[in-house]
Amino acid sequence: MPSIATRSRPLRDAALAFTLVTALPLRVEWPEAEGRPDVAGWFPLVGALLGLLGAAIVLAAGLLIGALGPAGVASYTFGPVALPLAVVVAVSWALATRMLHWDGLADTADGLGGASEPAARRAIMSDSATGAFGATAVVFVALAQVSALAAILGSEAKPLTLRVAIIVAVPVLGRLAATMACWLGTPAGPGGLGASVMGRPSAAGALAAVTVLVACAVMLSADAGVHGVAWFAAGIVIAGAVPHVLAGRVGGVTGDIMGASVLLTEAATLLLATLVVIV
Repeated sequence: MPSIATRSRPLRDAALAFTLVTALPLRVEWPEAEGRPDVAGWFPLVGALLGLLGAAIVLAAGLLIGALGPAGVASYTFGPVALPLAVVVAVSWALATRMLHWDGLADTADGLGGASEPAARRAIMSDSATGAFGATAVVFVALAQVSALAAILGSEAKPLTLRVAIIVAVPVLGRLAATMACWLGTPAGPGGLGASVMGRPSAAGALAAVTVLVACAVMLSADAGVHGVAWFAAGIVIAGAVPHVLAGRVGGVTGDIMGASVLLTEAATLLLATLVVIV
């Protein structure tokens, strides 16, 4: 069986995106002579599959504990189970991505907190050790994600379909932050993950990203109308702003900046989504 790298370029780029940011064991080779692959365009698709994983966990848990409300599936109520279920969803996302983004968040926080000059910050970020700033950032971002997920799952004001749609869309917005960093940013240096995946998007990559975003917007509009679309639009703005702000502090985009951007965007959009489920 030929490797994925010998097939169509879009399929190869999609496979590379999955191997870079998930634990999915695909057989794929990094191109040497063909130039830079556009993996960034496929990051939102990776996010969609992670979102579907979270949605599957939620639905399975609902069936397991018999969380049906008086109106059936649409009114699933998780009650006191919402918090542990939120932990399971957050942990599943972390494990599925090999904790890669969390490592980037810790390194970025250490760099930003440990120095004032971009070069010195990058030097700290390259150290594999995790300091106080990194540990604190991981704890608070994890708390933000889990508490927001618990609030969303525990809400009875909106149907389950909306809550599941949000859980699917949040990882998409998180990976869109990495896509924005690659397409719109400049690398902090000539080497590393950031430099290897950055550059202008290909037609296939751009189409893949737009398709996933449109699908999420349609899904949210069906369940929450203007509130859902407004939340998703705000999430897109956040996804573009977060990597720009972080990269400006260290002199460019790195792999750590991309990982931190993913998690910070997810945390921000999850916290914002708590308003959607109670309005």
